[in-house]
Amino acid sequence: MRKRQNSTPVAVIVASWSGSNSDSVARLVSGMHDHTAGIDFNLYCCINGEGFTLPDSLSARFTRVFRRENLGFNLGAWDYCWRNLPGHDYFLFLQDECFIRRRNWLKGFLSAYRRLPGAGLVGENYNTRWSKPWDTLTDEAYSRRIAKRARCYRFWLEQRNIPIGSHAGHLATVAQFTSREVLEQVGGFDICESYDEAIAAEIAFSRKCINAGMGIAQADVRRHFFIGHPQWPCDRLLPAIRRHLTQVKPVINTP
Repeated sequence: MRKRQNSTPVAVIVASWSGSNSDSVARLVSGMHDHTAGIDFNLYCCINGEGFTLPDSLSARFTRVFRRENLGFNLGAWDYCWRNLPGHDYFLFLQDECFIRRRNWLKGFLSAYRRLPGAGLVGENYNTRWSKPWDTLTDEAYSRRIAKRARCYRFWLEQRNIPIGSHAGHLATVAQFTSREVLEQVGGFDICESYDEAIAAEIAFSRKCINAGMGIAQADVRRHFFIGHPQWPCDRLLPAIRRHLTQVKPVINTP
């Protein structure tokens, strides 16, 4: 795939919602300024739902704050923003609970994206737990709990004519970097209505990139190297390298 040059600043988009806390957003924004990004960016926030307003001092730190109906979770907010920001070629999408871990956090994503064969999607956490074959994941002998979820996810993808491929490995939709070109080619993010559907939509976006022959990868061999999240632990270097060498590699560009 042809890679565009970043002639305009990257759009960094933070998804929040009416049940959130502005303290999380404030910590994320402060971290962006405490740790140099390495490249220019414009910062946007998209709030799902009513009843939640950022303090004026925090709102002023965004180039623009969008508000929309509370639909589709963070994927819905991300999809709304990229479609309404035509002046940007590259996007870093974040949940509002994320926090910045080190300098050059944005440059690191762009560099990883440009190194990736058939660049499609770069994230912080390639979910290897789901990188097993669908037949394994849907087998109750493997795990009754996982089988129920996997059947739901597979059905959701099939209903939308998204080829499920050989496995369900995907990048978690916590922090993801991609381009307008990719978003346009795969039709953006799928809108979901429940938490289970949100996981299916998470798998779907990685799957659509893979199905189009694009690569997906973690920004670093260590999970959450540049951007952390309370739900996901960070990796130490040596364990991350061992997992990288012995398990499914976090770079996929074949079905």
